[in-house]
Amino acid sequence: MCGEMAIMSVAEHADIAIFLALVAISDCLGSAIGSAISGGIWENTLAEQLGLWLPNYAQGNLTEIYDSLDVQLSYPVGDPVRDAIVKAYEVTPQRMCIAGAACFAIGFISVAIWKDIKVKDIKQVKGTVF
Repeated sequence: MCGEMAIMSVAEHADIAIFLALVAISDCLGSAIGSAISGGIWENTLAEQLGLWLPNYAQGNLTEIYDSLDVQLSYPVGDPVRDAIVKAYEVTPQRMCIAGAACFAIGFISVAIWKDIKVKDIKQVKGTVF
């Protein structure tokens, strides 16, 4: 909401709809980019970590373990294969959080450079606008 309010405080009345549409498009685009990045991290890291941590006797079942949550949950707690699966699921979200925190820096910097608008000093349009 802060972004929309900032836009409405500096834009001409006739341009507000256009600027709000640009904000919505940017939001959707950023969401899609974030989903693509997190999906790529998940896809690559989980398989890599499973291959790294699975015991040698389970390496042949790597694809089957990776593809099925039911297969992953079929291993009892404490089994070396289950421990490898848990380790892979620990590392993957950790990398996703690191990427998210790095992207957060961009948003933090963007907010820091916003112009301080004195809304009380803006002259309001009176009467008929259209």
